[in-house]
Order: sequence, then structure tokens, then C-alpha cells
Amino acid sequence: FLRPAFALAAVAMGVLTWHQTTVWRDNESLYTHALGVTNGNHIAHTNLGVTLADAGRDAEAIPHFREALRLWPRNYKNVSNLARSLGAVGEYEAALRYYRTILTNVHPLPLLYLRVGDVFTGLGEPDSAMMYYRMALQLDSTMIEAHLGMADIYSARSEFGQARESVDRVFHIQPGSSKGHGMLGIVAGRQNLMQEAEAEFGKAIRADSLNDQGYIDLGILYEKTGRVAESRIQYEKAVRVNPRSVNAHLYLGMGLARAGNFAAAEREWLLCVEILPPAVEARMNLARLYTMQGKGDRAAAHYNAVLSAAPSRADAHFFLGNILAARGDSAGSAKYYREALRIDPGFSEAAAALRRLDSSAR
Repeated sequence: FLRPAFALAAVAMGVLTWHQTTVWRDNESLYTHALGVTNGNHIAHTNLGVTLADAGRDAEAIPHFREALRLWPRNYKNVSNLARSLGAVGEYEAALRYYRTILTNVHPLPLLYLRVGDVFTGLGEPDSAMMYYRMALQLDSTMIEAHLGMADIYSARSEFGQARESVDRVFHIQPGSSKGHGMLGIVAGRQNLMQEAEAEFGKAIRADSLNDQGYIDLGILYEKTGRVAESRIQYEKAVRVNPRSVNAHLYLGMGLARAGNFAAAEREWLLCVEILPPAVEARMNLARLYTMQGKGDRAAAHYNAVLSAAPSRADAHFFLGNILAARGDSAGSAKYYREALRIDPGFSEAAAALRRLDSSAR
């Protein structure tokens, strides 16, 4: 007699369980749901931010880390989370400010030193980056990323012997490392040893077929050696293995633009902006494309977005000045030309543009 009622209850429970499973099918759904039913939940903001950042969606993670920090200002783990994501989207100066807060308040771990080194690399300050990579390695000599960071800096300075020694340490820690082979390829490429570079990029890909940077590096090498069609194939492979790779879309767009396929190039660069809104290089390319097409307002919007993320881009100031000059806004264009020259005193095009403005004003 009770069986029908039990059956009904079981069905109801099944529907409820299915509904909750739908809501909590993954961490992102769980924490999003938690934020929807609670107020001031710094834990949910933190956990959702970490989930998004771990998925490479740092631009989406940043607002959650900011809110978590607003709710709990002295939580230095959240300061670190926010700094990491700011660095990932190219907002290096903001990231450094937060990292400095941590460095003055907590005992640093090697991973923190590594990330600060990466930020200085992004800022174009290799001496500071090298110092922090060394500090990371003093605490943990097995930090592969620190060895690779040092190898990159050494090779950029043409100190190729030391660069190769740093990569050798990577192989000692992780034999056959895909990233190690990729860095050896970069070192060889900077030495103009193109056959060795190609072989190393091939090893990087064979060691990890999902290493999108390996395909990108091989594509760049093919472009430099005149194998344009092959380079585009490599960029397309990088996009396939990692559809959220901003660099893959960026370089694929550049290859398409060089082939005259501007509509396809625009789509690739707009994808970069969708994945990573600051996307400085993609926005620079979009702005140049729109300028070429006579779409000054759209170009100016991208240059302004670049300057919001990277205020020290002298070229963005210069090109924005050109757009204002074409509109007849002499005062506005002069301001941007002067800022370009303040950032880069040797910027001859900006100096010439200012002279033209001065002569036309007389």
C-alpha cells in the first residue's frame, strides 16, 4: 500500500538531485550559484576567480579577486591571486604594485619570486627579472620556469653559452622537457642556427603535442625563412590544440594580413580581444587595420584601450596623435606626440610630427 507513495517520493528526489547536479556540474557553476544566493561571500569570489584563472580566463577572474580583496583586504593570498591574473593579462605595472605589497608583509615563497620575475620580464626590465629568478632558485633550485626565464634573458643578450647552461639545468630536472626544447629552439634561432632551431621546436612538439607555443615558435621560424604557407599551418595547429591561445590567434592573424586576407585577420585579432580584453598587440594590429580602412573612430578606440593597459606604449601615443591630427585637432595630437617623445626621446617620427604642427601653426 505504501509503495506508490515511496515511488513518488523517489521520483521527486530524483528530480531534485538532477536539478542540483545541473547547478553544480562543475566548480564554476557551484561558485556562481553560491554568489547568487549569498552576499559578501569572499570565499566564493576567491574560488570562482581561481577556477577561472586556472582555465586561462584571467580577465574574467580579476573582478572576483578584486571583490574578494575588498571584502577581506588583508588576505595576502587574494593579493597574490589578483597580481597573478593582472600579470597574465599584461597589466604588469598594476601586478607589480600588488606583489610589492606581499613582499613587504609576508615571507616570500619561491613561486612568488618567480612571478615577480615574470612581471619584470613583461615590463622589459631584464636585470630586475633576473634578480628575482635567482632568488626563486636559491629557495628551490628545481623551478624549471625560473631557469627558462633566465635562459630567455641570457639569449636576448647574446649570452648564448649561459642560456644553454640554464636549459641544461631544465633537462637535468625534467629530461626531454617540451619547454626546454622550445627554449633551445629560441636560443638557436637567435644565433641564426635555423636548422637546429627547427629541430628543437619539432622535439618540443613531439614531447608535448598540446604545446601550442611550440607550433607558434615553429611558425615564426618558417616565416623568417620564407616558408610563409608552412608558417600559417603551424599557427592553425596552435589554434586547434589551444583555441584560447592569444598568441596563436595573433600570429595567425598577422599571417593572414600579410596574405591580404584582412577580413580573416580581423576575426583572429577580435578573438584575441574576446579571450584577453587588454590584448595589446592584437589591438595595435586592429587599430592599424582600421586606420588603413579609414575607420578612425574604431582605430582610436583600440589605441585608447592599449594605453589603458600599457600607458608606456610610445607608438600607441604616436598613432593616436596621427588620428587626431587628421581630424584637425592640433592641440590633442601635440599632446600625444609629446607623450610619445617623453617615453622615447629618440622617437624621430613623433619629433618630426611636432615640428610639422609647429610650422603650420606659425
